[in-house]
Amino acid sequence: MYKKMTKKMPPKKRKKVDKILIADDSNKIRIFLSNVLKKQDYKVVMVKTGEQVLDKLKTEPISIALLYLAIQGINGMKLLNEVKRISPRTEIIVITTSASIQKAIKIIAKMSLNYIIDPFNATEVRLKIDRVIDRRRVFIKNKGLIEKLRDYRKKLGQRVLVQDKKLQRSNAQLRHTYKELKVTYDNLNRDRRKLSTLNKKLTEDHIRTNKDLEMAYGIQRGLLPKEDPKLSGIKTWARSQPAKVVGGDFYFFRRFREEDKKLGIVIGDVAGKGIPAALVMAMVSSSIEEFSRGRKVFPQKVISRVNKSILEHLPKDYDMFITLFYSIIDLQENKFIYSKAGQNPPLLFNGAKHIPLEAKGPPIGEFKNCSFKDNQIRIRPGSKIVFYTDGITETMNKSGKMFGAGKLKELIAANNALSPKELGEKIFEKVKKFRGKEPQADDLTLVIVEIENKKES
Repeated sequence: MYKKMTKKMPPKKRKKVDKILIADDSNKIRIFLSNVLKKQDYKVVMVKTGEQVLDKLKTEPISIALLYLAIQGINGMKLLNEVKRISPRTEIIVITTSASIQKAIKIIAKMSLNYIIDPFNATEVRLKIDRVIDRRRVFIKNKGLIEKLRDYRKKLGQRVLVQDKKLQRSNAQLRHTYKELKVTYDNLNRDRRKLSTLNKKLTEDHIRTNKDLEMAYGIQRGLLPKEDPKLSGIKTWARSQPAKVVGGDFYFFRRFREEDKKLGIVIGDVAGKGIPAALVMAMVSSSIEEFSRGRKVFPQKVISRVNKSILEHLPKDYDMFITLFYSIIDLQENKFIYSKAGQNPPLLFNGAKHIPLEAKGPPIGEFKNCSFKDNQIRIRPGSKIVFYTDGITETMNKSGKMFGAGKLKELIAANNALSPKELGEKIFEKVKKFRGKEPQADDLTLVIVEIENKKES
């Protein structure tokens, strides 16, 4: 059952004999471990229940306790805690088996315990015991060092007093140094005047940069639709308000032939703001325009092609992604066909009732091998579809509270009778009022589409 020693080890000579407690309900294990330890001149005490372990610890000084965690009576974590409470200086070595080591390992790790595994190797057992005993004796020996450290701290305090007097002398020297520093200060004033001249130049550069940004803003606005699409049976309204001079939000309408009775709506958000986001926005817009050509091109196919194109053209170390929602309103079939790429789905309302849109899909520009899905839902006359970017719902007030999708839904439901233009302006007004004096942190974009009743159209 147990491995034999491969090499005889002479027993260690010790000034003091340590007493070791063996606690296991297997008589064979107790006898084996006892024979191994007695050859090393250790005193051995053997018990077979948890209660006997505690009794021995109360009456005898035990250096090491070899404990089998599944012993009869009190066992496991309860036994370990009681051992630590009764005899905190007793070192514990857990006896376990190769079959139960996984169960015991959590307890062993939690309490930083040593362990031995059955079947035992006599040499390993002796070495383990010797290391624990040596460590225990070193700890006891170091108690004297602690007293020495206390004495050292007292002496150190006296030295601090001496140093304090030296510091007072140093203060006198510092006063002299102060006079020298004043001379240096005067020199710094001359340098400050030079910096003022440099700052003036930087201001001029800043003005030029702002002019460049304003020009970029004009170009970007030129990429957005200049007017709402004209399609019988549909009313539209849209607005995009960048957080900086140049933003990352975008939207546009895809026009079909008049007889097709279809309108495509695209809304998206480039991660980030400023000129880099605007450049990516322009790239995405042109890609969508190119891949949307044709009467039978559906949203999922367009988004997949755009994703592939963006990954091919953007540098690999360019940490930027794009969220996108591409949809088609088909008035002939009364269908709303859409595909999502990380962008919030729009809010569909039939009257004051919100109809959730199910859609999944990752942002584009992040993953090469990802799939997008076309979804569709029936729409009816009078329905409103509110497309928005997260700048609307994530607008924060001075308390750090977000405007939220819930408040947006309530606002749409309460004002559903308004026209797309009136509803859009009310949403922007409420968002601005909610934000108060806090700066606009993100781009705000809304596109609102209403399916007209036949009588209205």
